[in-house]
Amino acid sequence: MNPASHQTQSLCPVCGAPQPGAARFCSRCGHPLTQPPQTFEMLVTQNNAPPMRVPIPAATVTIGRAHDSTILISDPKVSRRHLQLTWNGAAFVAEDVGSSGGTLLNGMPLRSPTILRPGDTLSIGDTILRLEIASGTATVLAPPREQAPSVPQTPTTPAHLQPPASAYALPAALQPAST
Repeated sequence: MNPASHQTQSLCPVCGAPQPGAARFCSRCGHPLTQPPQTFEMLVTQNNAPPMRVPIPAATVTIGRAHDSTILISDPKVSRRHLQLTWNGAAFVAEDVGSSGGTLLNGMPLRSPTILRPGDTLSIGDTILRLEIASGTATVLAPPREQAPSVPQTPTTPAHLQPPASAYALPAALQPAST
């Protein structure tokens, strides 16, 4: 018997292709084969009810009204198949999978697959989902997003374009009388 034939093999959960035991991604479809190193959860808030903590149990999570969704949302504004989270080997990636109402990520429309960071919020219908780390160390999974300054910046005129101070002085005849 060939000892190489006894290598541990697994099946890709997406396409079913056999994979060698050490593979991190499917050789056929590219889907990640590893689980996240930390335990993540979604903090789900609906209709001003107390938030519910829902564990993210797999590398691929479907979110919607369909009964076979990993995270089932009972919100009439949420599509049956609304959103998918996929572990890419370093972080979860959120993708709206053709919902009718769209998805907001931190208040902005989610137009393409986007890496999620702990604390990011997804809004679908009247439901808000916030990604959190349930256990493990709080590791930054991706570089921080560029954020707009919270206080509007006052534009400054370069010194060579500013008029001389004497341009603002009133002639002596127009200056107020001093007491």
